Amino acid sequence: MRAFLVPLDGSALAESALHTAIALARRSPGARLEALVVLAPPPAVVQVSGAPVTDRRFDHDLYAEMERYAAAMRQQLLTLAPELAPSLTLLYGDAAERIAHFAREGEFDLIVMTTHGRTGVSRAWLGSVADGVLRLSSVPVLLLREETAGATRPALSPGATVVVPLDEGNVSEEILSDVLGLAGTDALIHLVHVVVPARWLPPPSALEVVAAGETAAVVDQGELTQEQRHAAMQRLDRVAGQLRARGVEATVEVVVHARAAEAILACAERARASLIAMTTHARKGAGRLLLGSVADKVVRAAPVPVLVRMPTHR
Repeated sequence: MRAFLVPLDGSALAESALHTAIALARRSPGARLEALVVLAPPPAVVQVSGAPVTDRRFDHDLYAEMERYAAAMRQQLLTLAPELAPSLTLLYGDAAERIAHFAREGEFDLIVMTTHGRTGVSRAWLGSVADGVLRLSSVPVLLLREETAGATRPALSPGATVVVPLDEGNVSEEILSDVLGLAGTDALIHLVHVVVPARWLPPPSALEVVAAGETAAVVDQGELTQEQRHAAMQRLDRVAGQLRARGVEATVEVVVHARAAEAILACAERARASLIAMTTHARKGAGRLLLGSVADKVVRAAPVPVLVRMPTHR
């Protein structure tokens, strides 16, 4: 990866992502680093004869304040990483749409951002915006929560252990190239597949003799679960073999768990992972979502950075 984009909203939390982005850029000769500040149109209104009207004076004052912030950040970036000759762009409009479009048109390799910010002159959009960027961006996003943002993180250095959840489809494997570009080929990649036991109801003839409270019980269909485990292990072994052929150390693990996100987080803790990387999409398996909403839950609870990519076929 050689081109890094860091969205800022005027908050210290958002700016903390710069340290991670700078550390990553310094590992890539000729890397490009740019910050992006997006000023969203303010919703402030005043009452004129009982009708709501946008107060353009507030809009002007806020934009002027953001311009001053952008100018100060340009100087700070040059102080933090003069060898990278970083730049900063100020745009106006919907934050998530602007970030996703700017990253795509600018041919960036990675967006590095914190997942929320509660203060800042742009009224702190990082949070819901991060969610929007994930859904709109064709560029992978490295998400840092408050606990994982800040100082340069050894967690993202070459040789890190990276947990990569995979589901039954090939789409989830797209994240692997991003992992290698971010963590390097000397990273340890731990491939994980979560088998979610199926939920089922008794056949109609049995409903008459089954208590209402029992019909919603979770039943582990042992034979089906074993088949899923076997198929998942074969798949992970195949992918691991491809990684090993490229000189990358890879391990595999299949977990049976009713809640995929919890299983992924527990696996990352056991592996002492420095990074979780996953493709986010709603892929159905055994009547349950394996990735998609799962990625959201992982991002919110992970104690380490999470690298997320939307599938290219969207």
